[in-house]
Amino acid sequence: GKEKSELQTKLNALTVELKDATAKATQAKQSAKKYEAEVQVMTNELAQYQNAVDAKEAELSKLKGDLARLKEKSQEELTQIKNEMSESLAYADSEIQKRDAALQTKGELEAKLNAQLDQLKKDVAEAQAASDETTRSKSEEAKVLQDMVET
Repeated sequence: GKEKSELQTKLNALTVELKDATAKATQAKQSAKKYEAEVQVMTNELAQYQNAVDAKEAELSKLKGDLARLKEKSQEELTQIKNEMSESLAYADSEIQKRDAALQTKGELEAKLNAQLDQLKKDVAEAQAASDETTRSKSEEAKVLQDMVET
């Protein structure tokens, strides 16, 4: 009896311990499943974030490419404008040089014509003086002759 009773007590204690261990194991399994589910949720969120990051990186890369193309196009347009301005300035310079040459030629012609005009005025004045002298001289001759005729 006594041994049986002791064994029964030990059996009861082991049964309680087994139930307790089983309950703890079940609880640990549930906790593990809960953690697995949480890890899965986090893994999914991480994948979504990674997809979002990848999408942003792709968008950024596209924008960088667009910017590079815009810079290149702007540089080409700037170069074209510089070339056109350079050509316009060269044309304007050549036109200014032509005008300056024309003005110089005009000035030289005016000086030449003024010199010729001055010479003509001088010649006319000399011719007038000579004519006046001839007229006076003829007039005096005529008077002397008239006086001779009348005397």
